Amino acid sequence: MYIVNSEYDSSLNIFVNAFPWLFPGGIGGLYDDKRGTLPIGDWARHLLRYKDGRFLHDKNFTFYVFNMIQRHINNTKGQWFIKSECFFGKEPPSIEDLQSDLKKGNTTFISKLQYYSEGIRGSDGFWRLKTRELEGWINHHLSEGNGPPTFFITLSCADMLSSQVTHL
Repeated sequence: MYIVNSEYDSSLNIFVNAFPWLFPGGIGGLYDDKRGTLPIGDWARHLLRYKDGRFLHDKNFTFYVFNMIQRHINNTKGQWFIKSECFFGKEPPSIEDLQSDLKKGNTTFISKLQYYSEGIRGSDGFWRLKTRELEGWINHHLSEGNGPPTFFITLSCADMLSSQVTHL
């Protein structure tokens, strides 16, 4: 039987226990009694710039920490999306209300959700936005008489490792 632990539980020292080779002595985790809790982005930035490079070069750690940061951002923004006056207000619609609206042809919820998801790295909305930006860039250069691009490549699976991009 497996027990799932919450990454928000400060008593577990989730990073220290998951990556003991990176945290000798069990100190320096996200939740530190002496230092106090830091915003996860500040804590990760500090570790990734650590002088010996061990955090930056550990592929599992970088994947896990970037994934956790993105989930924290999504959790924070998700509450705003549902409760914001800009979107739905204090009383979000029920599933039945949304289904009824969709049957009537009202796709407001879907449009707002797609707009919101453009800010979530790696989501469908994010990649649709990037596609529109790329098409705009190509169209601009075509209208300037520069011709179409002759070679273009994107490695989307590496979008979280932008600091390690190698130029050929």
